[in-house]
Amino acid sequence: MNNNDSRSLFEKQIEALENSNWKIEFNSDTLVAKIVDERGIEIDIATLGFLLGQLEEYGKLKIEQKYGERRKTPIDEFTKKRIGVLDYVLIEDEHTESFRKIFEAFHDQNELFNLESFYVSKKNGLIHEEFNAYLPVDEAEKLLEPLQNFVDKYKKDDSE
Repeated sequence: MNNNDSRSLFEKQIEALENSNWKIEFNSDTLVAKIVDERGIEIDIATLGFLLGQLEEYGKLKIEQKYGERRKTPIDEFTKKRIGVLDYVLIEDEHTESFRKIFEAFHDQNELFNLESFYVSKKNGLIHEEFNAYLPVDEAEKLLEPLQNFVDKYKKDDSE
């Protein structure tokens, strides 16, 4: 979605943000914050949702500025050797007009089985986590039987 599409889709929310002097009110007794305009009226839910989405993007940019850019591609052979990745499987590497989706599984020297799925925006290069799961041996072991049962039940027979 380009900037014009976003502006059109969220026109009312953008207008509300641009045309009010928003203030964050924080109650230190209850640890509750709220956003109000100059008349003390709370921000509406649609505008708050839009603002939170924009703040999430802003937060990701600030984190990358401070800590450096995160990996945005499947793990390469050099990195696999450098950090001791074992049994690496690239489950999905899908490219769309707007995103690249990466889904991979592996284990490493930390004795964790890793499942990582994320999208990388082609517009701004930011990562959008879909999910991450880091399973120690005992948890991964509990998945073996149900996972095998699932595969056995739903796998398409090659002869069909």
